[in-house]
Amino acid sequence: MIYDELRNYLVTVSDQETVEFFDSAVELFDAYDVPDYLDTLESILTFDSKRTDTEIVDHLKIDTQSILRYLLTMQGIELIDDILPSEIVILVKGMFDLRYYEDQDNILSIIGSEQTSEEAVAELLQLTTPLAIEKTLSLITQVQDGFFMGLKERLKDLRQSVEDEVKDVQVQIKKYIDYKKHLRNAGIYSDRFFAHLGSIGLPFQSYLKLLQNDNLNQGGEFNVAQLAQDLIGLAFLSEDGHDQPLIQIRKHLSSLIGDVNVATKVDIAVSKLVIGVDNA
Repeated sequence: MIYDELRNYLVTVSDQETVEFFDSAVELFDAYDVPDYLDTLESILTFDSKRTDTEIVDHLKIDTQSILRYLLTMQGIELIDDILPSEIVILVKGMFDLRYYEDQDNILSIIGSEQTSEEAVAELLQLTTPLAIEKTLSLITQVQDGFFMGLKERLKDLRQSVEDEVKDVQVQIKKYIDYKKHLRNAGIYSDRFFAHLGSIGLPFQSYLKLLQNDNLNQGGEFNVAQLAQDLIGLAFLSEDGHDQPLIQIRKHLSSLIGDVNVATKVDIAVSKLVIGVDNA
């Protein structure tokens, strides 16, 4: 079973709030890589044909909340029994988002503060959820001893992963920064990819497809000088064009521009700009 099938059923037999709860829960199950959760939910649907839709939805809610609670328990957090489904979702998502919170020094500072474990967790979750500290404290019954050690390890692993990603694309980053200096930091299409580490170092053709789609959405009009700057920026960011941007651009230019005259003008503009960058 796929979730769309379950969702279609929920839409017909329950209210919008319930559907939104399951939508959010499924997103979290996927984020946490929960195995076989759809099989568990499907078994509830097919277990007893005599049950009413209300009974089935109630059982689906119970099992879904149990999985969400388990995700927190595995991280070292226990919750009160009387908690709203939406509140569990907020807490589980908040814990997931903590591992990607940018200011890790702030997290480590809170962990090292002289508070109870519950107070520290509530303060941490204030960083990634809309809940006030007092509200989170009212929902948590216990924080296990290994929670903070586990969080530190996850942050350490994430930091190492980011450092490894930077190493993998440091050549592209340097070339792109130098290129932007040559352009006197003028805005170009490729800036949107440079802003996110994960989008640096993709194949040149992947960037090119996105550029083509955006040009089509804008009517397919080409500004030769601007397009030349954009193509070179994309080449410098790419895994296969940062060393020889001109060769990579020429390889794909005909597929981007059908008009030979326009393509020739762009080729000349790219050549002049690359020469200028090389000689800077």
